[in-house]
Amino acid sequence: MSITPSPLLPFKARAGLVITSQNAEIRCEMNFDFDTVVSRRSTGCIKYDRKPDLDPFWVADMDFPSTPPILEALHRRVDHGIFGYAQPHTGLNEAVIDYLKNRRGATVPLEQIIHLGGLVPALSLAIRAFCQPGEAVMTCTPVYPPFIGTHHDGKAQLIAVDHIMVDGRWSFDWEALESAVTPETKVFLLCNPQNPLGRVFFCQ
Repeated sequence: MSITPSPLLPFKARAGLVITSQNAEIRCEMNFDFDTVVSRRSTGCIKYDRKPDLDPFWVADMDFPSTPPILEALHRRVDHGIFGYAQPHTGLNEAVIDYLKNRRGATVPLEQIIHLGGLVPALSLAIRAFCQPGEAVMTCTPVYPPFIGTHHDGKAQLIAVDHIMVDGRWSFDWEALESAVTPETKVFLLCNPQNPLGRVFFCQ
């Protein structure tokens, strides 16, 4: 199965996907309004309720509703009425494997894919798996805060090297990275796309 975004259109316009598999192609297009403001205050969201005195630019959280297919899928699950321990279903596994193959050029067997509850547990697991206490984790700053906090989980040291501006774009300070790395540096945490700088890094 593969999922292809529809062509770019005006912001308040059509959103759609073309979903293809070995046996069929499904075209799903819908009108969706990205512009209507939906109040989120006093709904338990950290963006507005944790620091109400701040403008809501301090955390990456979208302010438009989920699309109808997502809401419909969630409603179907809720209407079932029983919420037990879940496991990754076939459709999810197929989507992950297809993404890795078509977007990343990597063919990964299903048994090598481990589903985790989020990015932060994955960072912590990677550090504890590849670092011994006292060894080092390197990352570039500024960066999403857990990248500079989860080294504590593995009792590792943190080496932080600032990004620099090169020709009007944020980039790596290669000389500083080479100077800072040590034989004890076992993990490099790359944030890509870069949060908060908004830069996507490529192999080149």
